[in-house]
Amino acid sequence: MMDAGALWTIVGSVAGVGALIIGSAQLQQGKKSLQRKASTADAAPHEGGSGYVLGDTVAVPLGRLPREVVGRETTLRLLARAFRQGDRVIVLAGVGGIGKSTVAAEFCRTMTGRSWPRRPSPSVWWIDGSDRARLVGGLVSVIRAVGGTEADCVAVRDGYPDAPDRLWRLLRRSSQRWVITIDNVDDPSVLNWVAADAPGQSANVSTGTGWVRSSPRGLLIITSRNADATSWSSKSDIVNVDTLSRSDSASILLRLAPQAGVREDAEVLADTLGGLPLVLRVAGAYLAYPLARWATFDEYRLAYRHQTVEVLAATNTTSIGERDDLMTTWELSLDDLSKRGVPEARALLRLISCYAANATIPLDLLDSEALHPLLGAAAGTDVRLRVEQALRGLLRYGLISSGPTPPPSIVGHPAITDSNRSHLRRGSEPSPHLVCAVASSLVVERIRALSFSAPRDWPAFAMLVPHLQALLKVTPEFLGEDDLGALCDMASKAVLAYDWSGGLAAAEQLTRMALHAGRSLPATSPPKLRLLQQEALQRGRRGHWGEALPVFKQLAGVSARANGDDHPVTLAIRHDLARAYAHEGQWTAAENQAREVFEARARSLGGVHVETLASEHHLARALSAQHKWDACNPLFEEIIRKERSLVGDRDILTLATRDAQARSFAEQGRWFEASQAYQAILDIRSGFMGREHPTTLANHHSLGVALAHQGRMNEAREALERVYEARLRVLGRDHPETHQTADALREIDRARGE
Repeated sequence: MMDAGALWTIVGSVAGVGALIIGSAQLQQGKKSLQRKASTADAAPHEGGSGYVLGDTVAVPLGRLPREVVGRETTLRLLARAFRQGDRVIVLAGVGGIGKSTVAAEFCRTMTGRSWPRRPSPSVWWIDGSDRARLVGGLVSVIRAVGGTEADCVAVRDGYPDAPDRLWRLLRRSSQRWVITIDNVDDPSVLNWVAADAPGQSANVSTGTGWVRSSPRGLLIITSRNADATSWSSKSDIVNVDTLSRSDSASILLRLAPQAGVREDAEVLADTLGGLPLVLRVAGAYLAYPLARWATFDEYRLAYRHQTVEVLAATNTTSIGERDDLMTTWELSLDDLSKRGVPEARALLRLISCYAANATIPLDLLDSEALHPLLGAAAGTDVRLRVEQALRGLLRYGLISSGPTPPPSIVGHPAITDSNRSHLRRGSEPSPHLVCAVASSLVVERIRALSFSAPRDWPAFAMLVPHLQALLKVTPEFLGEDDLGALCDMASKAVLAYDWSGGLAAAEQLTRMALHAGRSLPATSPPKLRLLQQEALQRGRRGHWGEALPVFKQLAGVSARANGDDHPVTLAIRHDLARAYAHEGQWTAAENQAREVFEARARSLGGVHVETLASEHHLARALSAQHKWDACNPLFEEIIRKERSLVGDRDILTLATRDAQARSFAEQGRWFEASQAYQAILDIRSGFMGREHPTTLANHHSLGVALAHQGRMNEAREALERVYEARLRVLGRDHPETHQTADALREIDRARGE
């Protein structure tokens, strides 16, 4: 759902998708009467979102642990000692595949499984730190677990300045001791706090003022490939996780493939593989396969050495810690799968490597006829069966992992993903151009079917966006202009999904990433223009509409000359141009732009279409702001009638227009009608967005002001007091909307002679 203020955004943001327009009577300044406050009650736009901030799972992935963890006793004792002492941060550092996560998970398992006399077992939480979005999702869940409020969760999600302080204050006050693991922090800067509305303001992890701090109440464990002491705070103890000993490595091989030979042969192979746990697991899984071409430890060792001669000569070492060596080991498994009748495994693993590692890949993403050319399948071949066989082979050899269920999914390992991406860059078969085109098309196809403004689709966006981001990093050099443009278009759509679900900072990050990926696209191409439009719109949402307005003008001119006046992208940009005019108080210009866009969309899309209705709403709001009541009143009624017939009475589009109409009632002094409309909308929004969502609070504020104008002072003060307390929690004391409610309360007190 959204308010009238929200409806100015939607259609203009992406051509061809639904529309959101945010009204702008709120920007008029200077008059302090309650009537003026009513017309500006919803001043700041609150794009989409839910009142409940979604967190990520913080359960320890114990299912990934082997039955027995060997060779890590010393490190586990160190962690236990650090927990007893408290006030510690331990960074488990080492090369990818060394087993850092395994050590951390094993320690967490021992913590949850121990008996603690006279006190409860510690709380144990696991956070994915591979990127900022997943980190924030985990932190939100931890905050909830230690009794934090929804305002605390919003502060973390939206990058409030005191967000790290809130988290650590809760952890230090926790009645129960705890262990937190932040896993896969290969880039320590992910743990920096960065202000959402001021990227230049940040708290660096190395200073101890960001997310990484310590507390006597628990132990923070971080796993990372970065062992550089300067990257971490002085209170962080860096523990290097080394390769396993010859004996321990052999034990792993023998446990996985007991039929492959004797301990002596296993130890020789362990020497060759270099004691890297990930490689030992992959090799052991291969040897456990009943039809393995190289069925013994010795046969596998000889085959490995034969196929890695050039790599070994270049590095002058047999250490398996080098990436090329890892690639060779995994290629052995793919070679054997091919010989055993599963040649699709290599192509499928290359495709999986285009997606985000350690992120869930739903199996139905791979259920597409688009895989035909990549798998070398003729028309009519059962692609689903061939994909299933290839996945089974990859799982058998440990090259991928099964994800959480339901629904069925898989997960790629970072080291294996990286090695396969290296193969793509080397131009090895299958064709990297084909692999990247197919991988991109699968995600494009899925996102195209989603609606960015539909809450039911937000979980699907959340699952797909990490893979979209990976595609933007990996595939552009291999994609043609059309495929790259389609990928950037879907990035624009995902940006709007972030906006609507309350993630403006994430939307800005994705916009920047897509613009970089699409830098080779022509400046006049619709995908490039859509992204530039999003960038300008985000500038406006941060309150810089004066800066955004000339950008919209320029983009509209470029698109009109290159694509035509009635092209969807041109109309979308002009829609946002009208919005910028409105926010700058240039209502005549806003009316003219809105009318022209509405008429053009009506000609091409029809009068009852979500984009056409969004433009018509925009027009009605501009008329109301100019007090053209005879024109705007029947127009609002007509728009609402059409929206109800198209999407229903409780849809966000309809609610936005109803809210704009209520604001118009207030501007006309029709306070009873305004209060009734505000109350009806508030009842729906409270259930949909939550009572403390900023848009709901703006709606509630408007209701309080409308009640005051009817002389219902006690009811008005009670409503506004609730809004003020909530805005203090959610927005903070210095936010303009908090001041707005405080001013309204003071005016009520003056009117009552208090």
